Amino acid sequence: MIKSVVPGPMAHTFSRNPYREYVKGIPDREVWDEARQCIAFPALVNGMQLTCALTLTVLKKRFGGEEPAQWLAAFREHRWDLEDEAQDLILDQQEDAQGWIWFS
Repeated sequence: MIKSVVPGPMAHTFSRNPYREYVKGIPDREVWDEARQCIAFPALVNGMQLTCALTLTVLKKRFGGEEPAQWLAAFREHRWDLEDEAQDLILDQQEDAQGWIWFS
């Protein structure tokens, strides 16, 4: 067990998960990746940058739209929920062999 970084009465322990304490933030740097047909955005974990991504299929299913500008606008509109979901995927160690976190 490891101790959380939250001091005082909010402190609690977690099962051993190397990411649990170290998801530091998700900067506002989302981009449309034409080659991979996805929106990609960074997340900082234990000093390392992971890439999170929503594929074209996921974007169309969740938000509709027909072009990258519409999907980026939808991403920005739903940023808080998507960041929470990304954090959950990171904590569950759902990265692929290249260190990417793919939404489904």
